Amino acid sequence: EGILNPRRTELYNIYKDVVLDSHLTALMNTLKLKVTGSKFWIVDKEGEENEELTKALRSAWFQQYMETFVDSMFYGHSLIQIGGIEGKKFVNLELIPRENVVPEHGIVKSSVYDHATSGTAYREKPYQTWLIEIGEKNDLGILSKAAPLVLWKKGIFGAWSHFAELFGMPVRVGKTDILNPESKINMENMLKNMTSASYAVIGNDDILEFVQSTQTDSYQVYSEMILILN
Repeated sequence: EGILNPRRTELYNIYKDVVLDSHLTALMNTLKLKVTGSKFWIVDKEGEENEELTKALRSAWFQQYMETFVDSMFYGHSLIQIGGIEGKKFVNLELIPRENVVPEHGIVKSSVYDHATSGTAYREKPYQTWLIEIGEKNDLGILSKAAPLVLWKKGIFGAWSHFAELFGMPVRVGKTDILNPESKINMENMLKNMTSASYAVIGNDDILEFVQSTQTDSYQVYSEMILILN
């Protein structure tokens, strides 16, 4: 959001990570399908359908446009390039990589590392004729609101995984004479080859103790937080 040199590269890298969340992906797809799967008609001011225009828009390029339009709600400002005209229809549409677009200055950069003012001014002719701009120039999309929650959720899943690894399966304890290298190695190899559960090799007089909450539903600390974040 810098004034002189705004750059969204790292933001979109975060978005790529965030949309891997299955719950968020399901919500995004549900919204997209509701829009793109709906039937539509082009009508005049009297409410009569213009069949020719309706037929022209019920085509692949307009489907692409609607999908990109919905995506712009998630990702923010989007710039589409029209891929030519065949008859009365556009051939296709192509989304210009968002990392390369600087909507604040109306610039498309050849490299994401270029300065925000170094590139092609796409709001000028001849480029503006073949471009469709969606969203406000400062729009970062609703993923900017979802990202912190999803990243927090990702951390909670990691903590829950560690909890399950420690307390979800009994720890095997092998007592032996740890001052005897051969005995220690034999005990460790035996425990290692039994299963993948945690194990410890200690001396006969050593004590291994796990201190955990006495509550039997401690897992709910994680599950409830995930439900709230969802």
